[in-house]
Amino acid sequence: MQNQNQMPKRVQKTWRLFRNAGLRAIPILQLRESLLQDSKLTLNYIVLIVSSCLIATFGLLVNSAAVIIGAMIIAPLMMPLRGLSFATLEGDGKLLRNSFLSIAIGTLLGVTCSWFVEWCPV
Repeated sequence: MQNQNQMPKRVQKTWRLFRNAGLRAIPILQLRESLLQDSKLTLNYIVLIVSSCLIATFGLLVNSAAVIIGAMIIAPLMMPLRGLSFATLEGDGKLLRNSFLSIAIGTLLGVTCSWFVEWCPV
């Protein structure tokens, strides 16, 4: 098992190429930590998912494209999707698990909220 502070050999080789060329790059471990933080299931994420889903549902009910586009703007799905793609490329199990969990719970919450709005008696 690799030490957490050690980078894989292919990453070290790429990093040396950047360093020798005089370019500054974001270290892979720093990028991983940032994506790990962004992919967490937090209260802010849940509130944004529920609110964007409710806004999109009401936009569909009133047939308003502008409202639906507004709901897409506040949807926070991009953060865990970035984490999921990076984790898939790097083979990072912890990041993959966190990202997938956030996406799955967000999707289930969205579908549940939309179903409740559509089927609750008015």
